[in-house]
Amino acid sequence: MSEQVNSSPIVSIGIPVYNGENYLEEAVNSLLEQSFRDFEIIICDNASTDRTEEICNTFQASDNRVKYYRNPENIGAAGNYKKAFSLAKGKYFKWMAHDDTCSPNYLEECVKNLDADPDVVMCFPRVVLIGKDSDTLPLIKENTYITPTGRIITTNLQRNFMSSKPGERYSEVLFKVDECYEFFGLSRRENIEKTSQHDAFYGSDKVLLCELAVMGKLKEASNAIAYFRIHDQQSQALKDSKERAAWISPDLNYGAIMSRVKCVQGYFRCISSYSLSVPDRIKCLYILLSWLVNGNNWRLLIKERFGIDFSKVSTSG
Repeated sequence: MSEQVNSSPIVSIGIPVYNGENYLEEAVNSLLEQSFRDFEIIICDNASTDRTEEICNTFQASDNRVKYYRNPENIGAAGNYKKAFSLAKGKYFKWMAHDDTCSPNYLEECVKNLDADPDVVMCFPRVVLIGKDSDTLPLIKENTYITPTGRIITTNLQRNFMSSKPGERYSEVLFKVDECYEFFGLSRRENIEKTSQHDAFYGSDKVLLCELAVMGKLKEASNAIAYFRIHDQQSQALKDSKERAAWISPDLNYGAIMSRVKCVQGYFRCISSYSLSVPDRIKCLYILLSWLVNGNNWRLLIKERFGIDFSKVSTSG
């Protein structure tokens, strides 16, 4: 049954996709089943060669809230994410991966939290990890999953994203966010417009979270669920730096080296570009320096930027 979309819907959902025939229908259906109805779905197809176009045209013909755009050529994931955002008209916006799904109350709960507190710039749900057949991954303990490849992933960590202090929120992202599931939360579109969005380097999702964290609070909607799929065809499965670079943008000629450097530049840009008091700016700078010297962060940065591997440097005389 088709529903009429408002010219300015409350929520816009951007789905960047390339060859997504395997899970796209499931993702879109989970959105069409939302209890909150005032939204638009913007699907940006990166010149897929499978049945993605056919699937999208079917959805677009049956529901006016679904809008399908096809790029004449593959512009890379970063460009496609930005295109999806540029087409959005809603007050609130979220990206959604074509292979994920969400609970029927996802939008309702997130909109309610954003409406209730103007200091909240993003609202994100609890995370449940699922496999290629949509079954929940095995749990080792509460919120700790084991993937088919044996990787251990812990979700729903306790973090102080609701602190009134920008430095504390910035620190929580830098030190306690790893998988960046929060990147797919619902945000105020006006705030995302001020960020770098999904930039053309691997790890830019965490930079965006840092940018939002210095702007305002990030709140968990504990009654809603996002189902993130773990499978061997997703971008997270790419291990080679050249493959990652090609996925982000076909024009990239650097891999993990410049990606790591650009991440650090992005973390610094959060401190220098946004309206922070002098004490807050100094606090954030101290936090960034602490993060750099923490563990192997500085070693990895120098290794990838200058090729110096400290693990192989002899300390003997």
